[in-house]
Amino acid sequence: MAWQKLNNYGLRSHVELAILRYKKIIGPDMKARVLPQQKTEGGIATRVLNRMISLGMPISIKMK
Repeated sequence: MAWQKLNNYGLRSHVELAILRYKKIIGPDMKARVLPQQKTEGGIATRVLNRMISLGMPISIKMK
């Protein structure tokens, strides 16, 4: 649809899906109280989530 392209809705949808996935798997809140530790916690959680996603991806082989 035209309004979706105009407002870059596809990108927004992907970002919202990533945030939803993060909150469902990791949790909605952070345990750390101060910003440097929150940055570390977020980085570790993101790496864990990316690793989980990569393990679930299928391996594709081009057929002749």
